[in-house]
Amino acid sequence: EIVAKVAEWLTFGVETVWVVYPSVQSVHIYTDMRGSRILSGDEVLEGSGALAGFSTPVRALFEG
Repeated sequence: EIVAKVAEWLTFGVETVWVVYPSVQSVHIYTDMRGSRILSGDEVLEGSGALAGFSTPVRALFEG
């Protein structure tokens, strides 16, 4: 279901889709359906477009 929804959003023109997986504390970043970039731990999640300037280590999404 998640992959189908990602494909739908990308088809409708969304530039980047983040899928957050709390159980494994990672974020999958899709810009197309050829695959995703996976971030975790101290890797930095950075926004673009409407989220330009947003930046945080992935681990911070799961703290507290």
